[in-house]
Amino acid sequence: KKKQSYIFEIRICFDKSLKLVDCDGIAGFPTNCSPKRDIIYPAAVPTGFHVVQI
Repeated sequence: KKKQSYIFEIRICFDKSLKLVDCDGIAGFPTNCSPKRDIIYPAAVPTGFHVVQI
């Protein structure tokens, strides 16, 4: 194991009128990634994952 972190999910928060808002304080999220390490953005999507581009 190299103990590298890869991005898997992006969370975007909106208010009730669908305006973009800061997600801080909305809810915690489970993670086993160290906040002290850089995140690696892979060049290709692994097979078996569904990707939605907006």
